Amino acid sequence: RVHGGGDRLQSMACPKEAQQICLLAKSARGRAATSLVSQALSNPNIFVFGEILSCPNIQALNNDPDLQKHYRLLEIFAYGTYSDYKANSQSLPPLDSDQLLKLKQLTIISLATTNKIIPYSSLSAVLDCESDQQIEDILMDAINKDLIKAKLNQRLRQVEIVSFLGRDVPESQLRDLVEFFKKWKGGADQLLAEIEGHVQYIQDKKRAEAIAREDYAHRLEDVTDRTKKQMGMAPLDDYESMEYRSEERRSKSSRINKPRSDRKFRS
Repeated sequence: RVHGGGDRLQSMACPKEAQQICLLAKSARGRAATSLVSQALSNPNIFVFGEILSCPNIQALNNDPDLQKHYRLLEIFAYGTYSDYKANSQSLPPLDSDQLLKLKQLTIISLATTNKIIPYSSLSAVLDCESDQQIEDILMDAINKDLIKAKLNQRLRQVEIVSFLGRDVPESQLRDLVEFFKKWKGGADQLLAEIEGHVQYIQDKKRAEAIAREDYAHRLEDVTDRTKKQMGMAPLDDYESMEYRSEERRSKSSRINKPRSDRKFRS
């Protein structure tokens, strides 16, 4: 199934009601099987039909010219749209009001797979709605059933789809779907490889810069030491001792040259 999210997606994929119909279909044949199809189409909690379609006794309806129309109708609810039903309504069983509403809501889900924003004008044409109120009633009921998450914009007359329930995919489209996901995976793998390569490049660059800074610091220290030796610069301790001796000489000199106050002069 292809879907766009939804909190109840997992629980609605095959509800208990659908599982019960599948169990009954193991022993139901012919007209009894068509009755199960009608129950599935009318049940307010069943919106995916792949499991029911796969039941052998339900598939057998497609081989009976008199009952084939029930199988075709079930296929439309599984894969098709309201437009598909209208195009073949003369050869299909009639729909009651609940079934009609369900098929229109399934049609909205199909539109949501390719359109994030759907104008009311498009919905009106596809769903045979005569007013915006009819469109919004169908949308609000679908939102309340968690079939879609959407924002209605009455001013712009459009609906913005946030997420939607998944629908069944016919076998004829499975190969294309598999190829699509293979290509998507290939692109994702390539993007991941590029990101990892870029991260590795940054890490290698940082390591190289750290090594270069450390090497520069060592070379600078060596140059400084050689320069001091070439200029004959004494170590710091020598400078301190030289300053002490100089101070001591200045002190002696001042004592020698100091006039004596007790010297007597003869007249």
